[in-house]
Amino acid sequence: MDDASPRADGTLGGGSAPAQVRGLLRSVTSDIVRTVEERPAPPSGRIRDRVVWGFAQPLLGLRIWATDPELRRRGLLPVLGLLAVCVAAALQADGGWGRRLAVAQATLLALAPVPSVLFAPSYARLAACAHERLGFGPARPHIKGLARYLWELVLQGGCVSLGVAPLVALAEAVPGVGRAWGWALGAAWGLHWIVVEGYDTGRVDPPGDGEPEAMHDEVSWIARACDGLGRRLGPLGRLVAGYGRFVDRLARPWRPEMALMERCGPESAGFGLATFALLAIPGLNLLFRPAVAVGAVHLRAHFDSPVEAGDGGLGRNRTDA
Repeated sequence: MDDASPRADGTLGGGSAPAQVRGLLRSVTSDIVRTVEERPAPPSGRIRDRVVWGFAQPLLGLRIWATDPELRRRGLLPVLGLLAVCVAAALQADGGWGRRLAVAQATLLALAPVPSVLFAPSYARLAACAHERLGFGPARPHIKGLARYLWELVLQGGCVSLGVAPLVALAEAVPGVGRAWGWALGAAWGLHWIVVEGYDTGRVDPPGDGEPEAMHDEVSWIARACDGLGRRLGPLGRLVAGYGRFVDRLARPWRPEMALMERCGPESAGFGLATFALLAIPGLNLLFRPAVAVGAVHLRAHFDSPVEAGDGGLGRNRTDA
């Protein structure tokens, strides 16, 4: 029998390749379950451990949200509101129940962007409540107003669609592997914005009369990367650097989230993969949005917020069933 169990240092023992893969999957699954159950602080060692810790955060958020009555109540309000609209649209449709179910599903898909705008204040209150329930101290919800949310939706659409469009076009022009490179760039950029939006739902403001989180004046990694690339491209470099500054201005509201991604890249990669997996499930993605918000609060509090709770910010006694 192949022996592919993990060693003490986390590497796999000998055995065939399939056995080693199975052993790695068992090890990763065990680490994810332990993180969800025990809520350890983020590891500072191997990249693998940091990615796994980040991957576990939305799942940890799901466990905490499902077991905490106050968080569950706050998280269900947007879900029930949107479902009520879908049911109302279905009841107004002509035909049998099959036709009405199709109308409800179509309405749900059409209103997919609505929760991030119309119910954004509800998610902000959920994040503030989770910040305290997790043991990180009181916080105020980061509420920006409907007009600001709509404007940021437009800006985000521009960032997602235009951000790496020139790079994708250049990559696809390469014979042979160009299409694969272009797809990889587009997928990485999409995952990047899944993380940014997830982190944004976990943003909170200081308690009391404290000032909201200040806008970061430091340019994002996008502008710095384009500027560095532009220095190597001669006359064409001005266009590249200018394009980077343009995308950076579009992304200015999310500079804190992008700076956080730079500080914890492996954790952000894991967080993004788990968030994508949860939100890609049709119908159930609405139920997972509050879980992602709670997970984002937990991650952000470890990396960019002072811990105020006496239990070191772990708050286990508050949430564990």
